[in-house]
Amino acid sequence: FDVWMMDNPLPTGFEAGYDGMEIALD
Repeated sequence: FDVWMMDNPLPTGFEAGYDGMEIALD
């Protein structure tokens, strides 16, 4: 999914939200 994120730039708000979600999943 990280590769998908790099290939599909998204607005900063969504990206920040995903980063938080990724940490929660870890």
